[in-house]
Amino acid sequence: MIAAMKPKNDLPQFSGLRGIAALLVLFFHVRTPQHTELDFGAFDSFSKFGYLGVDAFFVLSGYILSHVYRDNFATGLRASVLRSYGVARSARIYPLHLASLLLMLGAYFVALRMGVRPTEDAGYTWRGIILGLLLVHEWFGAIAPNPSSWSISIELANYILFPFLMLLPRAPRLLPIIGIVVGAVIVETSAGHRVLRSVIEFLMGACVYGSSASCDMKSLHRVGRRDVCATFCCCWMARSRIVRPSGI
Repeated sequence: MIAAMKPKNDLPQFSGLRGIAALLVLFFHVRTPQHTELDFGAFDSFSKFGYLGVDAFFVLSGYILSHVYRDNFATGLRASVLRSYGVARSARIYPLHLASLLLMLGAYFVALRMGVRPTEDAGYTWRGIILGLLLVHEWFGAIAPNPSSWSISIELANYILFPFLMLLPRAPRLLPIIGIVVGAVIVETSAGHRVLRSVIEFLMGACVYGSSASCDMKSLHRVGRRDVCATFCCCWMARSRIVRPSGI
């Protein structure tokens, strides 16, 4: 029997941030079909840096997971809580990933039967397929049949790391702020290292929550939104100074 997690208040103030991040990623992919560059006129700057929307999701993920699960891991890593956490997190990312991977595999084999060779087939090796099914492809620098799943491959790593992060003693408010600054420096110097960069951004989100966790719920809604936005701006400025890696 899986133990139920203690319910936590929602954080609806982040819905708008999620929407903006999703639009950033959407505009970026529409802008760069098949390695060409489209011009969106007045919205060109918005679309040009759309890849930064993924960074926003990692920062938000670290913050929201800390808010939802921190109390559940306050007394240690109990098996029932870990099981409930693992089922909830897996259900959030794996079913859609599996469906899209199988869909892409099916389309690939249909194309081959019709005599059409896809222009992008790096993800259709046995290595890419097996690691993709395990959702660990990005950890080993492989490409899955559904290449955009690199981000949830890293998110799985964050999910695994998170319970152990919660075992750390609660630090004075200044230490998480220092962690955010150090994280921004690492983000700026981690061009081409998507796993490192994304895990650091997740930890930065958790640090933001750690610096504001002493607030009451009403203040947390206001302070959390401000601090998450400020942290994302740090990532934005750091990443916009470096060369954009392949993909996003």
